Amino acid sequence: REDFVYWNELDPLNPVLQRAEHLNLNVIPIVEDGNIEEVLWFDTPHTKRPLTSERFIAVDASLPDVIERFAHHHRQYANSTSPSYIFVQDADKQVVGIVTPSDLNKLAARTYFYNLLAKLEMIFASAVRRYYGDKQAVILKALPDERADYVIDKLSHADLQIGVVHFLYLTDLFKIVDNENDLQSQLELKEADIDALHRLQD
Repeated sequence: REDFVYWNELDPLNPVLQRAEHLNLNVIPIVEDGNIEEVLWFDTPHTKRPLTSERFIAVDASLPDVIERFAHHHRQYANSTSPSYIFVQDADKQVVGIVTPSDLNKLAARTYFYNLLAKLEMIFASAVRRYYGDKQAVILKALPDERADYVIDKLSHADLQIGVVHFLYLTDLFKIVDNENDLQSQLELKEADIDALHRLQD
């Protein structure tokens, strides 16, 4: 609540803007009689915009719910200057905070993303091992020459009998899966999942 910045139009705007800038906010709510009626966007010049239901989320919403809400906003306003923000409501429908994409760079969110990517890497690596078995050369052939040379060098200096997959990056696994329709089917990847892999590789 301490960092919840809002503006009452009866108050000076500049101090509010300075505090919002310090907190890396690009939008603040406009409060009238204790209620949020509009929001102020930090475009040029600052403009007032009405609120819509998609801009609210429950205080007990999970991080994946928040991410999906931002993803929906990005898809809907990809060609717009509309800032991404979500107001957080408590059980009494009172606004108690605001979430912006910059909050996803905080420790809790970074930890979540790290664990999510680690889980994805384990799933893909396991699937590639099962699919190719002991055909190590086939896996190497699926990699760009520079990456294949790197893995071969690592294998030559390994003290233990470690397979090729052990030295693959997540991006390597993406490329391999992207080029094997049967592997995609085994992983039950949908077209939207494949599109997401393409975006991650860009």
